[in-house]
Amino acid sequence: MSDLAIWYPIGTLPEIKAMGLPPNTTASCSLQMQGNRGCPWFSKCRFREIRDGVTPKGHKLPLAGPENVAVYVQLSQGQGGAVDIKMLPCSDYYQSGLHERWRNMENSGEVIKVLGVAGNGREYTMQETRKLHIKKDPNCQACAANNCFMHEAVRAKRPIPRFPRPSESMGQLSAGADIREEVLAEVRAEMEREALHMDESDPLEVSDAKARAG
Repeated sequence: MSDLAIWYPIGTLPEIKAMGLPPNTTASCSLQMQGNRGCPWFSKCRFREIRDGVTPKGHKLPLAGPENVAVYVQLSQGQGGAVDIKMLPCSDYYQSGLHERWRNMENSGEVIKVLGVAGNGREYTMQETRKLHIKKDPNCQACAANNCFMHEAVRAKRPIPRFPRPSESMGQLSAGADIREEVLAEVRAEMEREALHMDESDPLEVSDAKARAG
């Protein structure tokens, strides 16, 4: 995993160094400079309490960036005025353009407000979409065509989920890579078995199958 480039911050600089990840190709909650990918929004980050390892208001323990945040978003009346609460990593707050939309609220008519940071114990009511027909509905033509994407909007209380630390997120990447190799090995073995059981009277076909298996 040492040659893997990670573009979004996955932890603090000490955390990624402790895991043996190269700071020049692994983004972290730190200042960008030569030899350190860091975070492009570090210097202007509004989540300084997370960035600097301080205990934010309403929290019992200090936090270390990156961390998930909850953001209230209300579209302008011209766009319908819909309201939603988004829960996303602090870096995505900038990457998605929400920060610029916050700066432009007076002109756009939108309302953008950061409600809190993960770990404060509060729950937020947010809009969620769920598939309308979990099981096939015999009266639904879309279900019959396996194309039922109808959804219903529901409101649910959810806490802000904690941002996974590098040991967790990199573990998931490693597990995914291991599973991929296992699947590829099974495919190769199956192709080899098929090649061995083919009719030996047609050597070209057997040779082609063995070449594909290799």
